[in-house]
Amino acid sequence: MEAGVLEDEVVSMVDVLDEDNELEEEARAVLGDSDDKNCTYLSGYVKRQALYACSTCSPPDKEPAGICLACTLACHDGHVLYELYTKR
Repeated sequence: MEAGVLEDEVVSMVDVLDEDNELEEEARAVLGDSDDKNCTYLSGYVKRQALYACSTCSPPDKEPAGICLACTLACHDGHVLYELYTKR
């Protein structure tokens, strides 16, 4: 083999689908029922969703409030966010 030339790794479609399924399961475990398009505030109790806190919007003397995934993308884009946990 010449220097700088790598052999192509052979990957089957089953391998690709298995990896895709693993990634989807991991995302479900982290994001739960999070909705990236609609704020869940008006929905009331949501059984499982990822929660974040916005340091940019929280006064230094107050504890930051939790915000949903949709708000991190729509209302708090470019802000300093902290992932709190996935609410269960």
